[in-house]
Amino acid sequence: MLSRNSKGPILSKVLLLSIVALFSLSAYGQTSPRAVTEIITDYKGYWISSNNANTVKPDNSHHLLSFMYQGVHISTGVDDDKLSANGITFTEGNYRSLPEFVVTAVLSSNTKVALGQLYDGVDNGKSTPSPSGDINLYLQDGIRGLDLGTGVANLPFGSLIFDMTNIVPSAVGDALPDILVTQIADPSASKDSYEFLDENGNVVGNRVEIIFTNIPSVGKWTADFYEASKSPMTLETGFKKTERDLRLWAGDFADFGLTQKNVSQIRKFRINLSGNSDVAFVAYNGNAFVDESPVPLPITLASFGARQNRQNILLDWVTATEENSSHFEVQVSQDGKTFSSIGNVAAAGNSNFMLNYSFKFSPGNARSHYFRLKQVDLDGTFEYSKVVTAAVALDQDTHLYPNPAKGNVVKLQHPLASGSEKIVVWSASGVKLLEREVTKGSTETELNVKKLPKGMYQVVWQSSSARITKKLLLD
Repeated sequence: MLSRNSKGPILSKVLLLSIVALFSLSAYGQTSPRAVTEIITDYKGYWISSNNANTVKPDNSHHLLSFMYQGVHISTGVDDDKLSANGITFTEGNYRSLPEFVVTAVLSSNTKVALGQLYDGVDNGKSTPSPSGDINLYLQDGIRGLDLGTGVANLPFGSLIFDMTNIVPSAVGDALPDILVTQIADPSASKDSYEFLDENGNVVGNRVEIIFTNIPSVGKWTADFYEASKSPMTLETGFKKTERDLRLWAGDFADFGLTQKNVSQIRKFRINLSGNSDVAFVAYNGNAFVDESPVPLPITLASFGARQNRQNILLDWVTATEENSSHFEVQVSQDGKTFSSIGNVAAAGNSNFMLNYSFKFSPGNARSHYFRLKQVDLDGTFEYSKVVTAAVALDQDTHLYPNPAKGNVVKLQHPLASGSEKIVVWSASGVKLLEREVTKGSTETELNVKKLPKGMYQVVWQSSSARITKKLLLD
């Protein structure tokens, strides 16, 4: 739960990293709470909570590198080399957020998107434009989906159900937790419950209930909380640059009453939400599942890349196999955080051999762009690809003519104008002599240089994200 500077409704955030091993007490079987006592993230390169002693409070995206469980550092697989470089002795792990984390309940005014307060680069203020209102993005984002600097507080009352099969029997009762949960705001005394289901919806083993106030904080972070029920989302007074606690729990399949015999019955994993849950992500141990995934993936992506082609960016990807695949949604971002759709490409449906796909994107500016694929199955489930980046060198397609110029008019060919660009002519000594706005939709602009004496000048085309300079000689 989350309070408005310690007043009003509370936002409780559950960091679900290892969904099974972080609960306090089951209504159907006793289990000891297994609180995570220390975490290490990549905030500003490397950040360790040191049992809540670190006074530095993360205020941006940062990914979980390791967590301490029963006195042992366990890596997530995000960056094991960084742990070793900082002298951390750890047990190697392989954690990812659960796929298809889809929230279908109606959002209330109490539901907030939680973002590190500098996530958008704006200190103690709202982002312009407002962050995306798709709350599912903030529950699966970042490397392996393990971004602790984004999440959703006060998820609506109801249930989240995940497909879950292919459990490796030997994972039950081993030394590694299989589910990891995080709480990133103000915990409430209300309970969330977690359970595994068979194909008929019956509970396998026992249900586990979590009371987050029983779990100690491992550190603090600074966040903005946007009201998610509004479009665009709003950032109200009292929810800017607020300090909140981080809490994590982890658990083994055995904590749910699962055994090496009954795990074969598992088909679903269900989280019953109290309405006060504050979730950054729900994670699982990939080593506990066949092929590292709790569900058979509809698409095996062999490669995905981006490259420049003149003023366009070409995206190419290859699938090794496809099963009941529907389409690829191509998404773009200018900051690597907030993505929007730019088109769909139909998938083959079913295939056991390599298939090639491509998509052309015309960016219109020279800023680096980030791309990812949303791989959608026929039943609506989906998975995101890795993120790739590319930019076009727009100056290669910017020409000034005639040059040298002897007449009164020169022309500048430039990228397609959005309406916010301008052209400025500077003298060799740095004096601004001429400025004009560029007409939206144009690719060529005339400049009247009749009043300029002979000599060398700089002609600068500039937008909000690019600056291209050409030398001009008036003869």
